[in-house]
Amino acid sequence: MAEQEFVAEWFRYAEMDLTTAVFDFENMYPAPLEIICYHCQQAAEKFLKAVIIYFGKETEKTHDLSKLLNVLESFVPVSIDMRQMAVSLTQLATKTRYPETIFIDETITKNALAYAKQIKEWAERTVYKSDDTMLKQQRVYSVNTTESNYNRGLADGSHSAKIEFADKLFLKHYDIETIAELTGLSIDELETLK
Repeated sequence: MAEQEFVAEWFRYAEMDLTTAVFDFENMYPAPLEIICYHCQQAAEKFLKAVIIYFGKETEKTHDLSKLLNVLESFVPVSIDMRQMAVSLTQLATKTRYPETIFIDETITKNALAYAKQIKEWAERTVYKSDDTMLKQQRVYSVNTTESNYNRGLADGSHSAKIEFADKLFLKHYDIETIAELTGLSIDELETLK
């Protein structure tokens, strides 16, 4: 088995991608669907690579989740559902990073979020079921990170989204009082955006 800290670090990075995706979906307006889907794929990829490392194997440099599942299949059972989720998420690895390469809507995004969460749960069950110390460390990290990222995101992300929304309202010639009311930004701050 690989060292606990290295596996935990892969889980930590995966969790950051997933937390970012969830936060952006729930708090950004308009939600950056392509970016959310990209983070979902990246989270799933890192969760799967963490499990591969847990079993003492080196990870291949690939975004193809099916290839990662092929490696894992020699250690643990891989369901057809997991394979289908892998195919769906793999499409989001590179195509979502560039304009006009793939159509993303809210349904695709919700599926990507659900698939990434299911892969996370599978990875945690696979790694942590036999290693209670790692489970406790991961739970503490996960709670602390989610809370910290959420609070920081409320301060940073939602403020950025409000400013972006205000800019769009200015372009549509809304008056400053209405923009202040709709965004929650102060009139003084809105004056600096004009």
